Amino acid sequence: MAFLIDPNKFSLHAVYRDRNLVICVIGLALLFLRMWGALAIVLVTSTTLPVYDIIALMQAGVPVLPLHYVTLAVLVVLSGLTVACAVATRA
Repeated sequence: MAFLIDPNKFSLHAVYRDRNLVICVIGLALLFLRMWGALAIVLVTSTTLPVYDIIALMQAGVPVLPLHYVTLAVLVVLSGLTVACAVATRA
């Protein structure tokens, strides 16, 4: 609950939340439009975000939640499946 006291931590949390929300909305739109190639690009590039978050939190001395590692693992699996789907639909 420290971010409720410190406005800088709250704004940082809000930026990360909004970033992830925008990526999710774009991903869902591409999924419903069946644009597999574009969805694969979004997923592969977004895989770097949890890595960046983990490194930034470690350098700041903030404990990294296990959710960051789970998110990274899920994104890696989904990226691979989406790339395979994109390649299969082009062939």
